[in-house]
Amino acid sequence: FVIYNTFSVIVAQRLRELAVLAAIGATPKQIKRSLRLEGLVIGILGSVASFGLAVALTGFEAFIQALQAYIFTLLAAVYIGSALHAEH
Repeated sequence: FVIYNTFSVIVAQRLRELAVLAAIGATPKQIKRSLRLEGLVIGILGSVASFGLAVALTGFEAFIQALQAYIFTLLAAVYIGSALHAEH
């Protein structure tokens, strides 16, 4: 939910940039692909940051649990990204 809202704000702020891309010949498919890639990168960076914060706050004893959650999140982000890519 948070990632979606962040991504929506980014798109709203960059409408002018997207219009320039369209004006110079980028297809809607290319623009959508670049936005999806950016969303994937934001999601991965968010999961890495939350992983680091979790380890820093809980200490080493919770490292294994945090690592499992990180791997799950990363795999989910990659799966969703590849599923979105396969749709178009």
